[in-house]
Amino acid sequence: MTNTNQNRPAGGNASGRTTSAWRRAIAAAFPHTVPVLTGYLVLGAAYGVLMQSKGFGAPWVLLMSAVAFCGSMQFAAITLLTSAFDPLGAFIMSVMVNARHLFYGVSMLEKYRGLGGAKPILIYTLSDETFSVVFSAEPPPDVSRKDFYLAISLLDYAYWVGGSLLGSLAGQFIRFDTTGLDFALTGLFVVLFIEQISPQPHQRHHRRCVYRCGSGRLRRGSAGDPRHGPGFGRAAYWEEKAMTLTTTQALLIALAVTAGAMLTRFLP
Repeated sequence: MTNTNQNRPAGGNASGRTTSAWRRAIAAAFPHTVPVLTGYLVLGAAYGVLMQSKGFGAPWVLLMSAVAFCGSMQFAAITLLTSAFDPLGAFIMSVMVNARHLFYGVSMLEKYRGLGGAKPILIYTLSDETFSVVFSAEPPPDVSRKDFYLAISLLDYAYWVGGSLLGSLAGQFIRFDTTGLDFALTGLFVVLFIEQISPQPHQRHHRRCVYRCGSGRLRRGSAGDPRHGPGFGRAAYWEEKAMTLTTTQALLIALAVTAGAMLTRFLP
């Protein structure tokens, strides 16, 4: 009597084990990424709205967030995309802004050692928040290091790309003064810095100072510049659509920004 199990290909079982392992990795990684999710959705949406207000629609936002994936440099690149064509300057600025990844990379050498083909993906998707989570989190016993770190990195990556795209799509229908919105990322870093250095009894006072400074910055921006006449801070801001570069030039700027970001990640 022939044993039919011997004639059955083993690929299905291997595929099932891989899927099951990946699900366990996602379930273990997700709780660690919830704070990143909340932050990336807000900041990503702000970036998408800003890009939309400058005349760069969802395809451009998706390109920058999915390919460049460099957070703060993406905010800075908005100015580069709406000013004089200077790809070399964009590359140098990207290297300078993302230079911190050189230190992240050195710190992650041991963590990412021996992870095989997943290592390039982990390096490509390394961000400030991903570094913080991966550096401190350890996988549970039933999840491999490779799957766990890869799940964290890809989840954070998806949060940023998704938040940016949602902001861009929402920006097509929502009209409001975006002056000062580019201060959101700076404000976040300032608040986090204050939280780290402030003694507990005085934290509330420092928070009030930061929030007042931030709100004052936004109010001054929304008031507009009287030298430019009424409406400069509102409808005229959206109607400018300040995309001054050609499509080819804008793509070269995006490529220079991406190249600078990737250099700092892969160099270590």
